Amino acid sequence: MSKKNGYWLNALNIRPNEWWLVKKLFIMQFMQGAGIAFFFTASFTLFLHEVGITKLPYVFIYASVLLWVTGFFYSRLEHRYEIGKLAIIVTVFIAVSMLLFRLVFAYANGEWFLYGMLAWFNVLYLLNNLEFWGLAAVLFDVRQSKRLFSVISAGDIPAKFIGYTLALLTVEYIGTINLLWAGVLCMLASVPFLISIKKSANLLEHNHANHGHQKHSDHKITTLAENFAGNTLIRRLAIITIIVSACFIIINYAFYAGIKEAYKDDVSLARFIALFMAVSRIIAMGVKTVLTGRLISRLGIIKSLMITPVIMILMIIMVLIVRTMPGNEKIIFYLFGATAIAIDILRSAISTPVFITIMQPLPTHERLRAHNILKGIMDPFASLFTGLLLLVLIQYQPHADLTNIYYILLALGILWIIGNYRVNKEYLKTIINTISSNYFNLQNFSIDDSDTVKWVKEKVVSGTEMEVINILKMLDATKSVLFNELVVSSLQHASEKIKAAAIQLIQQKNIPVEKDILLQVLANNSSNVKASALQTLCKTGVDYQLVLPYLNDVDASVKAAAITGLINYGDGIAKETAGACLQQLVHSALPADRINAAGILANLHQYNSGWRILQMLPEADNAVRKAVLMAAGKTRDSLLLDQIIAHLVTDEPVALQALFLAGENALPFIKSTIADKNTPQLLQEKLIYLAGRISGSKAHELLIGLLTNKKELYKPVAKALFRSHYSTDRGPKFYLEGIARELLAHSAAIVYMQNVLLQNKDKYQVLINAMQIELCDLRDALLNIFAVLYDREKISKVRTAYNTGKKINILNALEIIEMLVRKDLALHFNVINEPGEIANRMAELHELYPDPFFKKVEQVLINILADETWSYHYWTMACSLYTAGQQQHNVGRTLVEKYALAENILLRETALFVKLTS
Repeated sequence: MSKKNGYWLNALNIRPNEWWLVKKLFIMQFMQGAGIAFFFTASFTLFLHEVGITKLPYVFIYASVLLWVTGFFYSRLEHRYEIGKLAIIVTVFIAVSMLLFRLVFAYANGEWFLYGMLAWFNVLYLLNNLEFWGLAAVLFDVRQSKRLFSVISAGDIPAKFIGYTLALLTVEYIGTINLLWAGVLCMLASVPFLISIKKSANLLEHNHANHGHQKHSDHKITTLAENFAGNTLIRRLAIITIIVSACFIIINYAFYAGIKEAYKDDVSLARFIALFMAVSRIIAMGVKTVLTGRLISRLGIIKSLMITPVIMILMIIMVLIVRTMPGNEKIIFYLFGATAIAIDILRSAISTPVFITIMQPLPTHERLRAHNILKGIMDPFASLFTGLLLLVLIQYQPHADLTNIYYILLALGILWIIGNYRVNKEYLKTIINTISSNYFNLQNFSIDDSDTVKWVKEKVVSGTEMEVINILKMLDATKSVLFNELVVSSLQHASEKIKAAAIQLIQQKNIPVEKDILLQVLANNSSNVKASALQTLCKTGVDYQLVLPYLNDVDASVKAAAITGLINYGDGIAKETAGACLQQLVHSALPADRINAAGILANLHQYNSGWRILQMLPEADNAVRKAVLMAAGKTRDSLLLDQIIAHLVTDEPVALQALFLAGENALPFIKSTIADKNTPQLLQEKLIYLAGRISGSKAHELLIGLLTNKKELYKPVAKALFRSHYSTDRGPKFYLEGIARELLAHSAAIVYMQNVLLQNKDKYQVLINAMQIELCDLRDALLNIFAVLYDREKISKVRTAYNTGKKINILNALEIIEMLVRKDLALHFNVINEPGEIANRMAELHELYPDPFFKKVEQVLINILADETWSYHYWTMACSLYTAGQQQHNVGRTLVEKYALAENILLRETALFVKLTS
């Protein structure tokens, strides 16, 4: 492609692989737009001249009926024919209907023909919209739609400009009605382009994917109504459509009323209408082709939707101000003219493309139905509503005073803005739903009557395990005054599972319980229940002589509970006796006894058990050593935590779990270990994830600090922050956004690297794949940061969409990013991570990062191998070394020597291979 073409594609925000299809659609719309412009000029001019402006509301009412009938038949045909064939049928039908109007005109007498002709223009406009946007909706995805819909639909703007200009120049010579001949020729000229589009791969793929759906679809028009009622997004768009159409019709009616007063014959009237429409179309052309796509991408959906109603309200307020001035008729006329131009331009250049874009996340069949609802049902309804409204106004204001309808427009503008916010909210929900796809009710649970209390008390003693557990949970959640009583009552239940749960609640909530009840539980249950009951019994200050026999129990858990309870809560001889039993376990020759001793030491209070655990740490038996390390973690003793860190080399999994048990007390030791240059990278990452598991403000402070001091660990740090449910306040939010910018710049650098390597793809495919893995990791880290900064749940949907690997899901996910994430970050993220050819992304990347990062493969390899800021995968670095050796790229002997001493065996072996072969 030439540089000149590349410049224009970049200016229009079109990617090279999209140009063929965009060009065809543009020309097709150009031809059809010109044809409809000729028909409109002729029909509208003749109507205003022969009938008058005050009769125009009747046309709106007649047109509404015709539009509903047309929408019905179109929806039936849409199920019968695939979209490409249907577009051709509709285009030929439009041309034939124009021809019939021209032929019948010579024999038609009376105003009825002019009413029908102008009403038929609305039918032609509807059919043109349905077939064109039906094609566009299935040819482009949601991301393309934001860039391209304004461009492809801009074809009708120069067409109408040329059509209106030709009408302006020729109407004096050929007569108004003969403009229809030009309209017929233009419509037929678009058919070859439609045939070409019909044969394109894009449309063939769509037809194949949706053949089954079309075959089995419900052909009834009630399906449209059901879709309207069942889909909130479509319903809200439909309401906005009525408001938009009503505003457009009322403004144009008021303006044309002024035109009719100024121009008396049909030729001068046709010339003015043609001039007015030509000027508005040429302005719209500039806005639509150059600005709209970029504007929507930059501003997003909601701000783009707001442009038109806000400008309309401002213009109406100006009319309100001017109305108070003397001699204001002409000023108001021109203000309405400017308003009509502005709304016409903004409606076609922004509102319509944005509305179609909003429907893109819907499944294809729902998307087409939604378009039929908006154009085939709501537009006619708006026409009917506005026609009746104008008839009422004319009844009371026969002279159509232009300033007397601004109140209605102002009210409609406010409703329009409110509706836009509601549509935007539902649009986000729709994207998320597109990606995604028997408990008690606390509000209905109450025990404020005697019968319910009686029933609950019976259930906690005789109900099933699930019933009792649920009742206790509900009582706890509702803070019932019966909770303590019923927990104690549940100790009488036959199930040992219920008794164990009740004792656990008694310990957690410090529920008072009589010792006789605990002694009864102790006497008649299994060892697990006995152990829990013993500890609880010791807390009650019971006669410890009752507990001493359990120090010799054959069951280890019961014995441990007795020792723990007596040492923690006993006194005198009982405490000493329990201490002696513990010493026997510590020094026992049996590993099981030593394991039991470690567990007991971990649960002792005010016993100075730390030095005893320290004595047990040099344990040869793996199982015992594991138990001792766990006990050391539970004590949270600084001396023991230092010993646990030392055991990371030999007992890594157990030591990590012990540090987790220590909680925030372990964080200083974790921090110093991560900062130690001798700590292997893999262990550093595990410690970072451990800090995330510990969570809390101190853990978050540690993780945030690592993002500054050790950026090479950004991947595990970002994931740990996400997993720890970290949320930002104002300060860290600004800081994390800065980190996100750095990661995006690094991601852009990787895309530039890939672009350099792709120039010789066969030689560098392995390294290209490795760089793609790096890019995926960066994307995941960014999503973790975005989840922390903005909306955790919705960003998680984005991650899910990428995991599916489906392009449509990913494109919808990028829309979520655009709506939630800060605009500059969202723009960079979407450019870098949008699926498709890298050449397409490079064009937009050059706008974000204009200076080329890399020009030669050697620069890429050296950047990867010498980088100390960001940590590349061992695999990526090994691929770079291997590529340097195989392709004879000089990366410097120092770098090769550096990796010949690497701790990672893959890197070390690859570096040695390169040394031997170079």
